[in-house]
Amino acid sequence: MLRKIKNSITAAVDWLCRSYTLNSQKGISEYYSSTGNWSKPSAYVTAETAGLFSHLEKSLNFFEDKDFGVKSVELANWASESQLDSAAVPAGVIGSSMYPSVLRTAQAVKGWIEVYTNTGNERSIVCAIRAGEWLCANQDGDGSWRSGLNDELGGIARVFNVAASYALALLRQETKIEKFKEHALFGLEWAVHRQTDNGWFKMNSSDSQTQDSSLRNIGYTVLSLLGCAEIFNNDKYLKSAEKAVESMLKWQRLSGDFPSRFNHKNNPTISRHCCLGTAQMAKSCFLIYRKNKKEKFLEAGKKAVDFLINIQDLNSKYDGIKGAVPVEKNKKIFFAETVNAFIEAQLIGLEFLI
Repeated sequence: MLRKIKNSITAAVDWLCRSYTLNSQKGISEYYSSTGNWSKPSAYVTAETAGLFSHLEKSLNFFEDKDFGVKSVELANWASESQLDSAAVPAGVIGSSMYPSVLRTAQAVKGWIEVYTNTGNERSIVCAIRAGEWLCANQDGDGSWRSGLNDELGGIARVFNVAASYALALLRQETKIEKFKEHALFGLEWAVHRQTDNGWFKMNSSDSQTQDSSLRNIGYTVLSLLGCAEIFNNDKYLKSAEKAVESMLKWQRLSGDFPSRFNHKNNPTISRHCCLGTAQMAKSCFLIYRKNKKEKFLEAGKKAVDFLINIQDLNSKYDGIKGAVPVEKNKKIFFAETVNAFIEAQLIGLEFLI
């Protein structure tokens, strides 16, 4: 099993390395499509990958001559150059619509903090603090964040933006600035009060035409709650995350994947799977199992990882496909965010998967 995981992680990391060495702009391409093209890079996924690489430098001996510490700093610095004047991070690839995104800013902050913690790169913590100040300044009076403030949802508050609370909690942990803790807790309280008795979260859709929640938005929410539960030693956030994930387990298929969207009754409304959401569920299950030792979470996490390993293409002749995980099975588009989540799920689960 260890060899299988090692080969999978190595191939996925190699794909990430190619995603920036094979484009001319040296950030991480947001995706690779079956047309044979790498997209332009995006700031949030580049900072996120920088954080992942900084962990690889310190935690794994799978690799030879990869210089992950150097790569992580290079990527973090590139992402900082795409930070908007406001200090927010844009939602899309460079050169596209450059509106500020709460979620993507939060993801970038997490990556920058990880780079600073693992490498000491001062530029990263400066960028993270500036972005954190922007998140604080743009939090609404009820504790929520409007989704992107300016995007296609028209500034509607969304629960998945609780990722900003996790980013601020990490900032407070690193800088000891109490302001970040206050805003983090304010956002967390708003989010957990949107959860219904069956574990579903209201106001967690990315689609202005429906209130159904995508699996990936549930994943953003749950992972943020779990991260904050750990930092603040708060069982309420852990229980909220556990309740949400437990309500998903009955829908996990024998193959290990999950449906991609759920309604207010927590019933699937779209049956096709979402590889990003499945990776997020795997991470969440392993983190919950660490706390409660309930075997059903461990088994669900293992099944989800196994599903992703089984659809990972290790033999393709195409640089943009080999080692990656598609957005959906049999759909030839490969997002760096999904690959990052897949690697992180395996890293978290290594203590249980061997």
